[in-house]
Amino acid sequence: MPSVSSKSKLNFPQAGNIELSDVVNDLEQYLSVPKTINYSQFPPSVVKALCDDCSVLSCGCLISEKLANELSTHSKEFVCPQCHNTDVYLLNVCTTIRSLVKYVHGLKDILVYEKESNSENAKESSVSEHEYQQKQHKVTFLSAFNEVFAEINSGSRIEDYKKDGYNSMNTQSSSYSSREYGRQSNGSISYKDRRLQGEQQAQQSIASTSPGSNFTPSSLHSLSRQRTKNSFPTSNLTKLLTSSSNNDKVGLKKNQGRPQSMDASKELIYGKNFPFFRKLLQYRLHHSKFFPRSKLFIGTSISPDLKHLALLTERKFEVYSLDPDKPDQCPKLYCCGKNNGEYGSDYSDHHVISDEEVVRNSNFTESPGLALEALTKWEHHSCKISKNILVIAGSRGFLRIHDLSFRGRCIFTYQCKFPIRCMDMSPDGKFISIGITGKDKYTLVEQAFVILLRLYFDDSTDVESANVSLTSSNKAIYKLFHPAEDHANNGESNSTNTLSTFQTSQGVHVGLRLIAFPFNLPYRDPINILQFSPNSKMLSVATALESRFLTINITDPNRPILVMKSQRRMDTSLDSEGITDMQFFPDDRIMCITSVASNSVPIVIDTNISSISGPNGIAKPKMLLKVSEVGSTIHKCCVSPRGDAVAYLDRSGTVYIMMCPRMDDSDNKRIVVVTDVANSFTVGESASMRFDSHGYKLYIIDRKGILTISDFTAGTVEDQSVTRCKIIT
Repeated sequence: MPSVSSKSKLNFPQAGNIELSDVVNDLEQYLSVPKTINYSQFPPSVVKALCDDCSVLSCGCLISEKLANELSTHSKEFVCPQCHNTDVYLLNVCTTIRSLVKYVHGLKDILVYEKESNSENAKESSVSEHEYQQKQHKVTFLSAFNEVFAEINSGSRIEDYKKDGYNSMNTQSSSYSSREYGRQSNGSISYKDRRLQGEQQAQQSIASTSPGSNFTPSSLHSLSRQRTKNSFPTSNLTKLLTSSSNNDKVGLKKNQGRPQSMDASKELIYGKNFPFFRKLLQYRLHHSKFFPRSKLFIGTSISPDLKHLALLTERKFEVYSLDPDKPDQCPKLYCCGKNNGEYGSDYSDHHVISDEEVVRNSNFTESPGLALEALTKWEHHSCKISKNILVIAGSRGFLRIHDLSFRGRCIFTYQCKFPIRCMDMSPDGKFISIGITGKDKYTLVEQAFVILLRLYFDDSTDVESANVSLTSSNKAIYKLFHPAEDHANNGESNSTNTLSTFQTSQGVHVGLRLIAFPFNLPYRDPINILQFSPNSKMLSVATALESRFLTINITDPNRPILVMKSQRRMDTSLDSEGITDMQFFPDDRIMCITSVASNSVPIVIDTNISSISGPNGIAKPKMLLKVSEVGSTIHKCCVSPRGDAVAYLDRSGTVYIMMCPRMDDSDNKRIVVVTDVANSFTVGESASMRFDSHGYKLYIIDRKGILTISDFTAGTVEDQSVTRCKIIT
């Protein structure tokens, strides 16, 4: 247990010599706890370091929770590596030490940031005039011609500056600096003033020492304008003239204290490249040494945070992990499993859950034996993945929820009395919607139903509140507690995963409470598509035969409200699939709808939900845009989080991107062909698409297990890896 005895001497620095690095080093020394065990030497030694999972043992010592779980592999009691007491166990988490460790990590980040800022300033100040002239000779002829051509186009500015002279530009710069100086409350010169003064001195020195150069007053003003706007270097001449772009970034970091999450350079590259130039990256996820033919999957899904993607067959599932910040790294297998309950990190390390655990963590209340018998014959149909959950819907009305934090272990099995037609999961992972077609047992009339499943994840400290909510609610509630990271069980069933025998001394447990909210639709047409909005407050529904689309407000799951509906549109052709996909825009007001039918092109509509007056008002959608250039065989669509672009996937595998600053302005839309992926015969076999959080990259995973990434910020047009898209309009 890290403590300081009365005999130990603390080396406090003298007054005036205290630095942040000394404080961080002392805190790191005092907060170090046993984190790992070094088995490379004999006898093994305990390694102490900062850990963000500090916990308290029953003996009173502090230790890493991960190390405690490793020591308690065979039994919950083990020998303390600190005081060597026997029969100790993990008591509770130490929130105070964890908070201090996070605080120390923040101080270390500040030190690293200040060190990088100082090195950047020193590097920029060391650039001499001789190096500037050497870089100037390396300018290519084509880039120099482009720069001169741009200056010739601004001929009016050249004439104005010939009249005013170079002193007029200095007057404008000095007045701009004086205005910025007046904004400072303490009277000191700001960073922007120092930067502008340095630019003026550099311009004067270059003009005086380079008599043979062709710099005109207009070109010098263009240089100052480019530096002020912090433009991205798209050519060698621009790279030479915009040497102050790093100064702008350093000034921005100094003003904010932290670097921005969205890099300014990437934003500039995106503005110049999108949607015409991109870099393509492809990865084949499923490899087979014996079968040369690629394996086909029946379902794919990409998580909203782009850290996981799922591949589904009739009897198996595979989950891969990837880093959205590093698209050049190939995704790796994260976990896998089968429909019989097997799970594991790979196919060589599989574990099976018992039938007793399946019954305990399910809604099999009437006849568990018949449900288990039907579960042995079920097959996968579709899947959805979120940050920590994989949901698989299959035949015989079964739906299974898998925990990705525990290697894909099935934590709940839900059985519906009717076949599941479609399924979707909200982006935040709190709701699961199921579309079924039920039949009244008295009138034998079929009716479309939507079952909304609400998932509640409770910590081990919330057991009492879970009991209260379970007994007070009148809905169908299914309770479950399972270990989130209990690798010591090796897949065997845990006998303490109930409310009555739940113990916190065995580790951190997570409780899952599932509440079902069924409601019917005002139409008998079977449900074809369910789609949540980005904020998980709206649910869009599309019917199969009459091609209706509805919008339901599920802010209160107990009272779902129909807020928008459309007119029906019948299409009896054999190749018609009806409405194939619907996607909300980030504002939850505009919606994109695709379909496979005769003369039915993708459309963008305004739901007019905000114009509803009264509690019983229903909005009627308004047409904003038709995208007839992509055809009438579109299977999927994906809306950019920026709200100005939509990606379309054709039945043949062609991926389009339609960019339009305003969705009601059809004259300014731009449509390009980004790439080609595997084709699909039905909408269920089509690929999955998703933009990243900034709209920089488009991820596509098809039924052949090939991941395609279109990166619009990988480089400029000059880079050989950046290629041009095929322009449609």
